[in-house]
Amino acid sequence: MATNPSFLSLIYSGHWKRQSRLGVDRPESGNPESGNSIDRKDRVFRSRSRCLSLGISVRSTRQGDLCFLLLLPALLFTLMVGLGCGSPAFAQVVPPDDDYLFREDSDDRQQQLSNQRERVMAAPTDKKEEVDFSAPTVNFDQAENIVSGEGGVLVSGQGFRLQGERGSLDLDTNDVKLEERVLLTGEGTSIQAEKLEFNLETETGRFEDTKFTLEDDAFAFEAKEAEKLNDRDFVMSNCFLSTCSCPDGEIPWKLSGNEVLAEREGYAHLYDSVFRFKGVPLFYTPWIAFPIKQERSSGLLIPEFGYSNRDGLQAKIPIYTVLDGSTDMTFTPFIAARTRYGMQYDYRQAFSQRSSIETRTTYSNETPRDGRLRGTDITNISEPAIDDHRFGVYAKQNWSNSPVSDVPLSFVSDIHWVSDTLFLREIQDSKIGLPSSRYATSRMAARAQLGDYVSSSVIGEWNNSLITPQNTTLQRLPEFTLDASRSFRPFGFNPYGLKVAPKLSLNGVNFQREDGYDGVRFDVSPSVRVPFHYKNYFNSDATVEYHQTYYDLDETLDPFSGGELASTNERGLLRFDYEIRSAIERVFDLPEDNILTTLTSIGSRNQMHRLRRVKHTLEPKVGFSYVPGTSQADLPLFDSFDRIRKRSLFTYELATRLLGSFDYLQGGEGDIEEFLADVDEYETLDTLSPLTDFDTGSALPPTSFGVPLNPPVRGTKLQRELASFRVVQSYDYVEDKEDLDPNRSAFSDVGAQVYLNPTQDFGFGAGTNYNVQDSDVSSWSLASHFYDDRGDSIRARYSYVENNISQVEGNLELILNSRLKLGYYARFDELESEFIEQQAALRLSSACNCWHVDLGFTDQINPDRQKMLFRFTLTGLGDLTQNFGFNNNNNQRIPQQ
Repeated sequence: MATNPSFLSLIYSGHWKRQSRLGVDRPESGNPESGNSIDRKDRVFRSRSRCLSLGISVRSTRQGDLCFLLLLPALLFTLMVGLGCGSPAFAQVVPPDDDYLFREDSDDRQQQLSNQRERVMAAPTDKKEEVDFSAPTVNFDQAENIVSGEGGVLVSGQGFRLQGERGSLDLDTNDVKLEERVLLTGEGTSIQAEKLEFNLETETGRFEDTKFTLEDDAFAFEAKEAEKLNDRDFVMSNCFLSTCSCPDGEIPWKLSGNEVLAEREGYAHLYDSVFRFKGVPLFYTPWIAFPIKQERSSGLLIPEFGYSNRDGLQAKIPIYTVLDGSTDMTFTPFIAARTRYGMQYDYRQAFSQRSSIETRTTYSNETPRDGRLRGTDITNISEPAIDDHRFGVYAKQNWSNSPVSDVPLSFVSDIHWVSDTLFLREIQDSKIGLPSSRYATSRMAARAQLGDYVSSSVIGEWNNSLITPQNTTLQRLPEFTLDASRSFRPFGFNPYGLKVAPKLSLNGVNFQREDGYDGVRFDVSPSVRVPFHYKNYFNSDATVEYHQTYYDLDETLDPFSGGELASTNERGLLRFDYEIRSAIERVFDLPEDNILTTLTSIGSRNQMHRLRRVKHTLEPKVGFSYVPGTSQADLPLFDSFDRIRKRSLFTYELATRLLGSFDYLQGGEGDIEEFLADVDEYETLDTLSPLTDFDTGSALPPTSFGVPLNPPVRGTKLQRELASFRVVQSYDYVEDKEDLDPNRSAFSDVGAQVYLNPTQDFGFGAGTNYNVQDSDVSSWSLASHFYDDRGDSIRARYSYVENNISQVEGNLELILNSRLKLGYYARFDELESEFIEQQAALRLSSACNCWHVDLGFTDQINPDRQKMLFRFTLTGLGDLTQNFGFNNNNNQRIPQQ
């Protein structure tokens, strides 16, 4: 019996790549042989464990080098819908993340904390230059020209504010003296003291029994005596420093010194220093210095040290260098004594707002390992190799001239290159490439706008194959495109939007590879598009497109069949497409205390806005695509463009959505504004995308579901999507009547997708492809996230593709009590009945989150690694990490070819 094709295969045709257990690989441009299936063990390489080095590492939480990998939480069930390797099936639902076991460690949360530290001091300051002195009781000594007060003195001026119980101001010298509960506030600084002598002109002074903060509360000092020498420098005696203080006044940890020299946006030098935790002295040093700055500066970053029974002694020593205000670089020598040693070099420069470059180059000398695999599985890799001298390169560059230039130009490069096929699996670096990658692909593109109607581009693409043989991998070197388009209104401006939009496209690609046919493909494609709409009832587009394609081959041998192709060939192909779409909507006012308003208000994070109105839409769409038959069997197969099959394809779809309008509860006044009279003002589903893309989430903007369509401003309305449902199918009349392919049905699977997101704390999505003819579900997937007010959370995904994928991935975070929480991440393969990866960590925090201790464990099967983790973190200072490895020694070598 004929099997139903997927919706995607009815729209497109030609070479289709087989699905790996991770999912359907995206068609690699110019690489039809990339359809070879991947061994199941290769799925493991998608896990991006950062706990590769065992041992002690100290990481600064201030310099952005938080690489908390194992203490980071996630109970991940890996769903990789067979619709795009690595793409989340539900971008609208918060996905699992194996990089962070605890949400508080995520980059987003760290950025929020950084933004808080950058706030200006809350105390108001006057912008005028004169000084004001006020107090309930004011006295003036005319002879000395000194004003004094008591009962609460306030002295304020440009950029500062001083207050105390009593004090005086010398109007000649601008010297201020204050006593009892003294507070000085200014931009980036807050000083408390029992006694103060301060000059307002020089901004210098002395303090007794003082407490103060620098860098917007990021660093706190307390001293018996302190002196402010200038705007930047402080000298203190009998002082201690900490980055942490609790609301009850407790300071869990601190560094003390008999004398301290501190410089804003510089360093604090402590002499005769003792580190105390919970009042217990832990170590002593005659001198110590560390940065008290938020701005970047050159220096030695926190190194990492460790030991593994497989790799021996391990160390990384990053050295950070600021070259100027827009350029910096990092050198990171590293060693794993039994396996490798080398250097990582990072370079970053911003030339202007329209021009920047970022690069990373890694060199690793692998001679100490003597060719041993060290637990890496090489099954189904055609050319496994470990070079003695390994290189990995990442480079990203963007450049454009002024958009108002006579000829707007832009250049983009995205380089990913490795010297051998196992580099990314053993030296995991997400910038250079993911461990699950089939190719390390480099692209460069230059584009130009030639007047108002003509544009051109030149693109180069190099594919570094990591699975299949490199000598049969196709490269695009280069690809040239020239487009010319313009619209005309032969019927004038009319209420139907009727116009004619002709376009001419020229495309030429030079395909190259070592073995097998290659050469030039040149395509000339004129087309005409005619849009039409009737009032607000429907919109439509009709497009006629013709392709005249020429082939000129340098090599003619087919590496797969062994046959020879003609050195020159051509194809003429006509295509007609038509689409009509409409939308029906209705807006409903909601009464107070209705069930929908109640549901959308559950949880503390959903109390600022209240659902007042909902909008329900029905969005039907019908499309037709016609391609007459043409001979293509003798053409070379560079990519799917070379096989566009005969078809008369109807695609019909219905989408429905429920959108909510929320009023801000605090301070909102006036009537409710009209909630979008025109449905076009809403973001709508990209219903032109094939179902495969639809299931991967790419048919919707990644942040469109369950989040505001536009980020709300405090005190304004909020609009977001609460629910959506979509169903789509295709019918091929030609296939039904002529039965061109006995393995293909005229009807595609029915694709369906539903999303629910009543609150910010809960989201759910589901998608499926259903074979109506065989009454069989060919694929389905689920995803969900849930947060509660305690801080518990779960993020999970499941993916199933018939005879191919059945995987679960998820994060779980449980609050056991106010100071103890559990983070867990897992990825499980149901077909193999094994965990691909697991991570778990238990975190014990202080009462006011000034420190925490993590005890964790990680286990992954490829490469085979099991580790325990101990990490002690002082908030704002860094963390101390110890890893313990339990890897079995694996001295297997790569087989000789």
